[in-house]
Amino acid sequence: SGWRVGVLSVYLPEGALLGGYNLPGDERARFLESMAKTPAERRAAKRAQIRSYAFPGTGICFLPADSPVAKGGAFTPSRPGPRGDWHPDDRLFLLVRMSTRREIGVLSLDEPIDGNRPSADRLGPLRLAQRILDLGASLLSNRVLARDLRRGEEAYRTLVEGAPVGVYRRTEAGRVLSANARLVEIFGYPSAEALLADADFLA
Repeated sequence: SGWRVGVLSVYLPEGALLGGYNLPGDERARFLESMAKTPAERRAAKRAQIRSYAFPGTGICFLPADSPVAKGGAFTPSRPGPRGDWHPDDRLFLLVRMSTRREIGVLSLDEPIDGNRPSADRLGPLRLAQRILDLGASLLSNRVLARDLRRGEEAYRTLVEGAPVGVYRRTEAGRVLSANARLVEIFGYPSAEALLADADFLA
C-alpha cells in the first residue's frame, strides 16, 4: 500500500465492520467506541459531506486541509509526509458502495508514503483499490440479500405452517405444489406428500 495508515468502516443493519492497519491500539479503541456511539444519520451525513469532495466519476474523495470537513476535528492529524505536498490535516476517502451504488462505508487513507496529495491525473492505484472495494461490497451485498431471502422464506413457512386454516399453492394448470399441515388434516390425507400426489385433489 502507498499509505501508512488506513481505516475501513462498513455499516450493516446488524452492526459495523471496522478495521485498520498501522493504527495504534489506543487510537483504534477510541475509534471503535466513537463509531459505536455515532447514530446512523450522522454517519450518513458525514459520508454526504465526504462525497462532495469526490474526483469526478469516482468514489475517491480528497479533502484538503482547509476544507470544513477536514477541519471538523473528527480525525487525528497525521504526521507530515517525508516529501511532497501532503498536509497533516489532508484526508483521503474511498467510498464503499454496494452493487446498487448505495454507500455503506468508507476506507480512510492517511500519510501517503510519497508525501504527495492525490490529483485527477494520478489516481491509477486508487482506482484499482476502488474497484476492489466495490467488488467486495457487491459480494457482501449478495450475501446480505441471500440471507434476507432465507429469513423471508423461513418466516413465510412458519406463518403458513402455523395457520389455523388450510393453505396451498398451485400452478395455473391446477397442480398443487405445496400444502400446509392444516389442509392435510382437513382433507384427511396421511401426509402432505399424499395430498400432492393426488391429481384429483382439486377436482
